[in-house]
Amino acid sequence: LSSLPPTRRYLALDLPGHGHSSHKPKSSYNLLANSVVDIEAIRRSLALDRFTLVGHSLGGIITTLYSATYPDKIEKSVVLDSIVPYMEETDVVTGLRKAADQHLDDSYTHKTYPSADLLAQAKANSLWYTGLDPAFCRFMGERGTEEVEGGGVRQRYSSNLRYKSILYLGKEQYFAFTKALSRPFLFIHGREGILTLVPPIVKEMKDVIVSSNQVIREEQLPGPHHFHMAYCAETAEMIDSFLSAQ
Repeated sequence: LSSLPPTRRYLALDLPGHGHSSHKPKSSYNLLANSVVDIEAIRRSLALDRFTLVGHSLGGIITTLYSATYPDKIEKSVVLDSIVPYMEETDVVTGLRKAADQHLDDSYTHKTYPSADLLAQAKANSLWYTGLDPAFCRFMGERGTEEVEGGGVRQRYSSNLRYKSILYLGKEQYFAFTKALSRPFLFIHGREGILTLVPPIVKEMKDVIVSSNQVIREEQLPGPHHFHMAYCAETAEMIDSFLSAQ
């Protein structure tokens, strides 16, 4: 955010279960559609008319779904290194069973690390944070980290978020959302980012999505999934240029 022009108003959201926001009850199952409702609730609370929505990774998927659902509330949309969810080739019936069991068993426990530095190092060594300096990982994790009684630190996100979604939309349903996008939409991905980490079906879907809707503009920058942390100025310049264009 510090690399973006100060002439605009920026709101950074901690969605429920993330950062310092409270967690939803255990009976609230992990479902992407819930986040669309959360964004609209925030918009209404702030009495915003039209606004620009920017999201990275999971936030990018939510941005896509919200922008298709509420196009009359969107000025422009920016998605960083995501556009549709990871598509698992699994049977929807067994998928629902697994998700239901995970939510009901509620057996996930947050791993405790001796220090914030070691937690950041663990993140830096993980697949989705490849290429990032541990210092960036620590900075990113500060808001989502809490001290543990007795010593150590852990991530503070809701355990619900670690369980499978209770319901997955199919490929054609996601196509319906991306075809419904009608406001200017910028999709930026890292050269070593999401499209190198997921099965080919996601890249195939991306190609179909971008080619079938003229409001979608695709750009690429160097770097991994979190390229915006390693190439802050370049990312900010690309976003600012997009937002400034008439």
